[in-house]
Amino acid sequence: MDARGILVAVAALAALPGCATVEVAVAPGHGAVVRDAAGGYAQLDEGVAELPASAHVDDFDLRAQTEGGSFTALSADGVPLLVGDPIVSYTLPAGELIALDRELGADGVRPLVARVAQSIIAGELAHDRWDE
Repeated sequence: MDARGILVAVAALAALPGCATVEVAVAPGHGAVVRDAAGGYAQLDEGVAELPASAHVDDFDLRAQTEGGSFTALSADGVPLLVGDPIVSYTLPAGELIALDRELGADGVRPLVARVAQSIIAGELAHDRWDE
């Protein structure tokens, strides 16, 4: 079971009546952000922690990740160019997980990285004519 699966299993256990605390396991190479019922945030590093059952936990993969996908960009003379699967490699800054969670959520990072990469590549292609 991967780290996200462990966190989901813990969340399911937290829903049981009479369960005041739960143990959360954060896998090696991952970090987690805990949001409590009052809206406070805390960061967890890899390992096991005991949390209130009402806490919400988001898992972040801190290992190197890649993002890619083909898209269409315009050349300087307006010709559509198909850009096939550029690969962007990135890692999340471990010290910024709370800010990332507040602003984007656990699932918001990948789409943002993809959009920024596409924007940079499209901007570079827009400087040249299609036949250059």
